[in-house]
Amino acid sequence: MSGVHFGDYLGLERPVFEGEYTVIALDIKDHHLNVLGVVHGGVITTLSDTTMGTASFVQARRPLVTVELKISFMRPAFKGRLTAKAKVLKKGEHLVFAACSVFDEEGKEVAVALGTYMIIDQIKR
Repeated sequence: MSGVHFGDYLGLERPVFEGEYTVIALDIKDHHLNVLGVVHGGVITTLSDTTMGTASFVQARRPLVTVELKISFMRPAFKGRLTAKAKVLKKGEHLVFAACSVFDEEGKEVAVALGTYMIIDQIKR
């Protein structure tokens, strides 16, 4: 696969690996905000899913897809930088379970997420 991907459009930075954690950051721009001036929940959800998916891929070393995602928003984010930190909770034969916390630039937790990812052999188009 090549070209520009969804995370590139949003401005997600390249992953950084810190021990058991995968970290992806995003600098908030006006287009990330909803009509109330708050970072759109879909942006935070995408950041979480991408970070957990990357952590899961590193563990599985095979393609995978999201099969379940739960997110809880703890407080609003308005501007600055968001940082997602994810880790794999368990890797099975077919499924990987991961958790993620998203922090604002003051270190306050904005959201927490849990994701389940299915290991697949290939993407069928």
